[in-house]
Amino acid sequence: MPPGQDQEEGPFPRDPFWDFFERFGAPHMMPDPGPQTSLGSGIIIDKSGIVVTNNHVIDGGTEIMVRVGADNNEMKAKVIGTDPKTDLAVLKIEGAKDLPFAAWGDSDSAEVGDWAIAIGSPFALDQSVTVGIISAKGRNQVGLGNDFRADMIQTDAAINPGNSGGPLCDIDGNIIGVNTAIYSRSGGYMGIGFAIPANLAKDIVSRLQKEGKIVRGWLGVYIQPLDPELAKELGLKQGVGIHEVIEGSPAASSGIQAGDVVLEVDGKAIKDVMELQRRIGDFKPGQSVKLKVMSYADKKSRNVTVKVGTLPEEQENAPGTSKESEQEPDKIGLLLILKGKEVVVAGVEPGSLAETLLGLEAGDVIVRVNRQNITSISAYKKALKGSKRIYLEVRRNGRNLFFQFALPE
Repeated sequence: MPPGQDQEEGPFPRDPFWDFFERFGAPHMMPDPGPQTSLGSGIIIDKSGIVVTNNHVIDGGTEIMVRVGADNNEMKAKVIGTDPKTDLAVLKIEGAKDLPFAAWGDSDSAEVGDWAIAIGSPFALDQSVTVGIISAKGRNQVGLGNDFRADMIQTDAAINPGNSGGPLCDIDGNIIGVNTAIYSRSGGYMGIGFAIPANLAKDIVSRLQKEGKIVRGWLGVYIQPLDPELAKELGLKQGVGIHEVIEGSPAASSGIQAGDVVLEVDGKAIKDVMELQRRIGDFKPGQSVKLKVMSYADKKSRNVTVKVGTLPEEQENAPGTSKESEQEPDKIGLLLILKGKEVVVAGVEPGSLAETLLGLEAGDVIVRVNRQNITSISAYKKALKGSKRIYLEVRRNGRNLFFQFALPE
């Protein structure tokens, strides 16, 4: 099992997602320099010994043992595939035959208020069952990091360290989710737990069994939530803003530009950033996808077809760090100079809005402010004056970036 894990105080092995608790105030644990073990739960989904669990349960493990049955018979297992982005892993119990297994349910049909049953080994107490209800669906921002992509099920069925990877079942015993984390300030159950929806888990597990890894589609854009003021101005209720288009990417080749708003993917409306990421990620590289986008510049919508690329790990986080300047900045933190008819960022004030929120850099060229072309510093200042919301377009290394933000009071 994963080496180098801290062990919790007391006689029970520590679940790796205890690290999640510590983000919310759990006591610091003293490290043990020797070999470590960790404990989690899993779900047998096939009589041949295919097991679904959390990636964080087995991540870094050197030897994986699975306890099966009421007599806790231990059997070795090997990893078939993992997907850190959904925190899922698939194992195969070596030599297993005719094992009892659980059936997948339909997480889409599960509703808030339905009964929910969590099964696992909390604090190493094997085969524990707790009961609650589905408290909410579609939870995304729960502190699992920017890479975590799943519209999770929230439940008040008691989940504790050791429940990771175990099933969340409906009243008929069908799997509607895979338990993955809790919100806690104490290190234990506080009434809020999260499970990966069964329909998502089933798809990921099937792909891992076939290919051993998940390859996701990629547009080559950096995206941001649609600003309410911008949405009002464009007459939109939902959509996702394009902050930057990566040079040479599938999006760039299709004519998508910074400042566009993605409205639909293959005819289905896009509500938020997470949904767009997931929808595009579900396409295989080489597949074509139809997008409906609206241009901020002219407020016109258009349809584009993009041939999806392969998601490169090194391009998943937004680029750019600001450079320091000791000179006098403007109210958002920029020092500007005029080069010909281009207004260029000469420096960025450390800690300013331009650095911390926008990530602007020396050398960036101010192209437009609130749809006005900027060809002088006075034009830039005039465009900022009296505006509470700013829509800023800059050019960096041949590519255009689009920003939307509120000016400080």
